[in-house]
Amino acid sequence: MKKFMVFILVLSVSICFSKSITDFLYTYMVDLYNVQNNIAGSIVPVIVEDSEQLGLDPLLITAIFQHESRFKNVYGDDGNAVGIPQLHKDAVYYVCAFYPEIRKKVKEINGHANLIKYPVLQVQIAIRYFYLIQRNLELSTLEAIGKYNGRDDMYNIYTAKVISEYASILLAYEKYKIK
Repeated sequence: MKKFMVFILVLSVSICFSKSITDFLYTYMVDLYNVQNNIAGSIVPVIVEDSEQLGLDPLLITAIFQHESRFKNVYGDDGNAVGIPQLHKDAVYYVCAFYPEIRKKVKEINGHANLIKYPVLQVQIAIRYFYLIQRNLELSTLEAIGKYNGRDDMYNIYTAKVISEYASILLAYEKYKIK
């Protein structure tokens, strides 16, 4: 009985944390970056749930997306990077190799170029990509951040900028919790 009560307490705290972080990220994206309500409402739960499910920090994942595109669903890198997380074709197909359900969805939409129409799928792929490169390549968080952007060294300007974005998000989240 005691173990059951501890489990319920941990579960309750986890659910409360998830809800507040979801509310924060929604407000953060809409108020600071003018993300459309429907886009924020669809991607924020995916960022939180998928990140937590894979043992990643949703605020760090958010920092990567913030740095990549400021949450704009656009083409970048001369049309080679797609969407909010700025996914390259190689990253998409790398994830497809490990996740058959993602491969099926990507095939249904006719590949990488059409991802621009599917922000939720973009986010699902990007989170899994970060997870896979960190796990499969046995990288530290700093190395994985750099690798997400195609860097091979742990200390680089991309990683520094993402960490700076992460710090600002952490501070904003702390202020949000106090309100």
